[in-house]
Amino acid sequence: MLAMSWLAAATLLNLIADASAQSDSDTCSTTSKILESLIPDGYDPAVPAHSSSEVPKAAIQIYVTSITLIDQKSQHISFDGYLRVSWKDTRLASAKSRTETCFEKTLGLPQKLWSNIWQPDIYFDNSLKEEHGAGSLTVSRDGDVYRSQRIHHLFTCPMKFENLPYDSQTCRIVVASYSMSTAQLRVAPLSSGIEFHKDYDGTSEFEITGAKSLQAVEYYGDGANRMGYDFVFLDITFKRRPSAFMKSVFMTCILFAIASWSGTFIDRAIAPARVAISVIPVLIMLNLSNSVQARLPPLNYETWLTSFLFTCTLFCLCVVFEYGLVAFLLAKEKAGDATFNAIIATVAHEKKQAEQAAKTSDQKITKVLPLLLQGIPQETLFLRPSRNNVSSTGGLANTQFGELSPTQLKVAVVDKTTECDAPEQVQKAKAVEFDVPEQVQHIFNPAD
Repeated sequence: MLAMSWLAAATLLNLIADASAQSDSDTCSTTSKILESLIPDGYDPAVPAHSSSEVPKAAIQIYVTSITLIDQKSQHISFDGYLRVSWKDTRLASAKSRTETCFEKTLGLPQKLWSNIWQPDIYFDNSLKEEHGAGSLTVSRDGDVYRSQRIHHLFTCPMKFENLPYDSQTCRIVVASYSMSTAQLRVAPLSSGIEFHKDYDGTSEFEITGAKSLQAVEYYGDGANRMGYDFVFLDITFKRRPSAFMKSVFMTCILFAIASWSGTFIDRAIAPARVAISVIPVLIMLNLSNSVQARLPPLNYETWLTSFLFTCTLFCLCVVFEYGLVAFLLAKEKAGDATFNAIIATVAHEKKQAEQAAKTSDQKITKVLPLLLQGIPQETLFLRPSRNNVSSTGGLANTQFGELSPTQLKVAVVDKTTECDAPEQVQKAKAVEFDVPEQVQHIFNPAD
């Protein structure tokens, strides 16, 4: 009888053990059942975990894999990466003894089960567009929760361009809890707050030079409703790579400015060449300036690059103005040359007319010379000194003795045998004046 009692007791214990084992096996059979055993009774996923000693804390970090856009004109930045958030829910640690046989350290939950536990409502304050991808959420037996989710977000990023193209920009990403004040949830950066892939240093135009995180409390509301909220500021600093501007803008600008001034060595009379080589660089400078302005938003200040382009444009415009002045002076010079040539032609014409008149007058004097010589001894010859003189052979020589009077003729009396062609002999001749007969006075009148 006693043996049968011990046998019954042993059988009952085996049944209890088998039932307990079967119960543990059912509890750990699926993730859903493990989570159900992990979550205590009365757990509300809409309410954060509170304790009398401290306020729940959430730590955030952004891991950037690549920057997909830095739009300078609209001042936006976009990147791909992961949003990482960690927090502690002490209520999940209360079921540690029930689940220690189901998983060793952490339990990964699929996205469809994320809504079964409380999560901080983290949002991006300066985002314009948000895209969320795949992610993971793990829970430890101590109540530590870690969530990582892929994101592709577009943010505002105010920029300053005074030092363009040697400028640096800092884009700030603002992260906070939307509905929970500092009395309900504290938000802080996780580790450095922002990290980059180890082989990633930026885009082809901008180089990442640094990143840092800051935490601050911002207050909103009035009166009794005024509350403080934790904000985490993640700053990414970029430095522009200026090589693209150096090649496409600086070198082009300098070369065409030099080409514009080289046109001053072209002959000023070749107007098409001078105009082309002075105007084309101006058009190129304007095109370069427009291309730079097209990349930037409307600015109420000058940048280093736009000031440089404006200076180069002024240099090229000076060449245009210089040739305009040269063309004006060239026209004045041509007008002066035409006047001078006209004066020369007029003087030459008048001189020719005077010589022709003198030749005609000499011919008349030669014809009437015998009449003037009546009563003069035949052994002498007479020279007309005012215009020409008569040689020993009766020809006219160019020796001047005085002005011819309308009524008197001054002649030189020389010996008939003297050779009068030599100027020094003619100058030694004796000058004699006599009255000109009335019948030939009109020949010596300058008005005739």
